[in-house]
Amino acid sequence: MMRLSKKYVTLRCLVAPTFWQGTVNIQALDVSKTLQKGEDAPFVQDLRSKLATIEHPKLAELKKSLTETVDRVVHLISHVLSQEELIQTAVLTDMIYDAYCAIHLLEGVQYDL
Repeated sequence: MMRLSKKYVTLRCLVAPTFWQGTVNIQALDVSKTLQKGEDAPFVQDLRSKLATIEHPKLAELKKSLTETVDRVVHLISHVLSQEELIQTAVLTDMIYDAYCAIHLLEGVQYDL
């Protein structure tokens, strides 16, 4: 049986931080870098302007819910930037993705009603 060197065991036992594992966390790092540059305003404005185009009465409740989601995204952006919490950035990335997709889907649904 071959003996493992101490160096190998040390490297083998090293745990990579969970932030670096997986696509979502890599995207979160990109989102974090973008937010630190202050480039969130155009994105949020785009979401709000898309929501403003949704006028069908049957979609009013969903529009209200998505407006609240965008408000939470804005709040979480300021929290992430003030606390520099990279783990929260993964949560923020998911919220941004969900809000973006839902708003654009809702925009398309209104034309089918």
